[in-house]
Amino acid sequence: MDGFIVYCAAEDSPLLRAVLERGLPTVLVDQERHEEAVNIGIDDAGGAQAAAAHLLDLGHRQLGVLCLELSEQRASGPVSPAREAQVSYRTSGQRLRGYRAATHAHPDVTLHPAEVIHNTPQAGEALTLDLLRDHPDITAVLCMSDVLAQGALRAAASLGLRVPEDLSVIGYDDLPSSESLNLTTVWQPTSDKGEQVGQAILTLLAGHPAPPVTLPTRLVVRGTTAPAAPRPRPATQG
Repeated sequence: MDGFIVYCAAEDSPLLRAVLERGLPTVLVDQERHEEAVNIGIDDAGGAQAAAAHLLDLGHRQLGVLCLELSEQRASGPVSPAREAQVSYRTSGQRLRGYRAATHAHPDVTLHPAEVIHNTPQAGEALTLDLLRDHPDITAVLCMSDVLAQGALRAAASLGLRVPEDLSVIGYDDLPSSESLNLTTVWQPTSDKGEQVGQAILTLLAGHPAPPVTLPTRLVVRGTTAPAAPRPRPATQG
């Protein structure tokens, strides 16, 4: 083993500790910074803050949040303040902090975060249905991935809600399929990030220092967001 590239490991993961203890050339991708390694990542919090601010500018005040895994102690469903304080996956933590940062000047805004265990459209759909059942006043959903946003769109369709007239949806990543879905999302430079990671590990293996890199994100506004309107309560299934 000559070196390591570690992507999105939990901070409390024993695997991450084992890697860092080896003292080999190491690049951490979308991780917290460690002196023993080079960090390559994106402005997760900035992208999330822009997404939430966009919804606030449109008048939304009750926001659902579909969170990726928060820690290795996986728990699908609503996220309590205590659990939110124990986030150990940097990507999830930074995006959640970005959403909350956008709301600091808006005391009338409520976020309703919920965690999924698997990043799939099916999980996103199920979690969105739960959120809308438990919080029928939600008018917009912030999703930590475009994949989860696909599930949110499915949930809206199954409830007879129009997007964006009845429910706005924002994703994260800007996958190639998101343009065809007309999905408002946060773009990240995935290919550039991979190239930076490859260059960094080659530089370390050659015996030279490599600088940390934080790449920009940007909000891409498409057709799944619109001004807030009172949302009809979904029919109760008995």
